[in-house]
Amino acid sequence: MEKETPVYRKWKLYAALAGLLVLGYVLLPGQSYEYHSSLTEEQKGNFDVFLQSRLQEGSEKGARPGNEEKLIRYGEKTPIAFLYIHGFGASRAEGEMVMDEIAAKFQANTFYARLPGHGTNMDDHASVQMADYLDYAADTLIMMHELGERVIVVGTSMGGLVSTYLAAHHPDKVDALILASPFYEFRDKTGNVLGFPGGLALAEMVNGGEIRDSSRDPKNPRSVDGYEEFWYGRQYMSALVPLYELKEFVARPATFEAVQCPTLMLYYYKNEQEQDPTADVNAMLEGFAQFDAHPLNRSVAIEDGAHVLLSKYVRTDKERITEEIVSFVNDYQEFSNKAKQN
Repeated sequence: MEKETPVYRKWKLYAALAGLLVLGYVLLPGQSYEYHSSLTEEQKGNFDVFLQSRLQEGSEKGARPGNEEKLIRYGEKTPIAFLYIHGFGASRAEGEMVMDEIAAKFQANTFYARLPGHGTNMDDHASVQMADYLDYAADTLIMMHELGERVIVVGTSMGGLVSTYLAAHHPDKVDALILASPFYEFRDKTGNVLGFPGGLALAEMVNGGEIRDSSRDPKNPRSVDGYEEFWYGRQYMSALVPLYELKEFVARPATFEAVQCPTLMLYYYKNEQEQDPTADVNAMLEGFAQFDAHPLNRSVAIEDGAHVLLSKYVRTDKERITEEIVSFVNDYQEFSNKAKQN
């Protein structure tokens, strides 16, 4: 039998999705969530104990070198501290190149999170539920105030989605927000088939199996050798379900309108043909426009970009990106210092 092309598979998915709509199916019920902390009394108030427990957990799950949590420390507690949250299927390498430089520039304690199920193996990845992502992120945010007087949360893609949630629901703990390609919607809307009854089975059928191959294309001029060590090249399709659920739970007006802190959003857009191929740019801009109108808010299009903006393993305009982040942080510090004096 002749092998189906990806284009043909996609048209099958479009046809099946249209069929579901014609038959009158509706999306599955929305997700509910209640925060459950896993912080122990020993961890609270002692970041080193917290970090060691996270590293131990990662080791037990087989976290690969360079994928585990990482702390850059410039002092017991610096004036600002950065929390970096990576995206779906990724690791700290997604932001490490730029954020290491930013941390050094501001002599700021910086912590790279490792989201549940990431940097280990496919089975661990597929076992994660939506709540696991939010619980881990909230626990980590609580601990960040042991590292800095003020905390700036930085997130890429799904990490940007999680960071947006943190800013909206923990406004007393997020002092500023930096979003790189925040995932508020799929660029390819067929991903939303996961929200229909039987959507996962349909997606697996069209995919040609339960495993999704997202390996780096060696012909892609944007990606660099070594990429595969820090991203999942193969994932279970079922691992996409909590990603979809997280998007539906977070990316909505009630969340966006609750973001009050100063925010910098970076996104790849040059023209209609050359723009973020993974996350919907229009959804990013629409979500950002609903944030509270802080005078420091700014959204910046990176023309020489990709979905992954801050990584050494993806070619982008790092000079422009770094300049924008440095400028934003400088403006934030000046604004905060003036507010403190008044």
